[in-house]
Amino acid sequence: MGSELILVLVATLGLSFVILLILWIRGQQKLYESSKSLGYFKKLCEELDQNTKIIVKQDLELTRTHEALDKRARGLFALHELGNKMGSVFDESVMAEIVTKTLTEEFGFEKTAFFMRLREKSTLLCLRSHGIQEKESLEETIPCIEQSLQNSAGGILGSANAPQPNIHKIAAGLKLDAFLLAPIELKGEKVGAIL
Repeated sequence: MGSELILVLVATLGLSFVILLILWIRGQQKLYESSKSLGYFKKLCEELDQNTKIIVKQDLELTRTHEALDKRARGLFALHELGNKMGSVFDESVMAEIVTKTLTEEFGFEKTAFFMRLREKSTLLCLRSHGIQEKESLEETIPCIEQSLQNSAGGILGSANAPQPNIHKIAAGLKLDAFLLAPIELKGEKVGAIL
C-alpha cells in the first residue's frame, strides 16, 4: 500500500503540475492578449490625442476668422453710418468732427486729423483732429502733407523709418510709428486729406 500511495501522490503531483502549467500558459496568453489590447488602446489614445489637437487648432483658427469677419462687418457698418452722416452735412468743420470722431471711436485709430483746402485758401487747413497733442507740429507738417499728396496718385502708407523726407517728417512731427494719409478728391482735384 505504500507504493500505491506514492504512485497516487506522484500522479496527483504530476496532475497538479500539468494543471498549474496549463493555468500558467493560459495566464501568459491572457497577459499577451492584455498587452496586445493595451498596445491597441495606447495607439487609439495617441490618435485621439492627435485628433483633439487638430480640432482645437481648427477651432482657434475658426474663432480668429470669425473675429476678423465681425471686425470687418463692424467696420463696414461704421463706414455706412459715416456715409449717411456725411451725406446730410454741408459744413466742413462738422464733417471733419464726424470723420475724425468716427475714425478714433469706431476704427480704433489713436490719432486722426482732417485737412481741407477751403475756397478762399490755397493751402490745406487742419479743421479737426483727435488724439494729437502736438498742435504746433501738426501745423508744421501741412507742407509735407501737401507735397506728399501731390507726389502720390492715391493714399499713402507711411512710417517713422520711411526713406522719403516728407513722410518721415510727418511721422516724426506727430510722434507716429505708422500712418495712413488718404486724399479727399472732388471732381478730380485733391481738396483735402484724412490722416
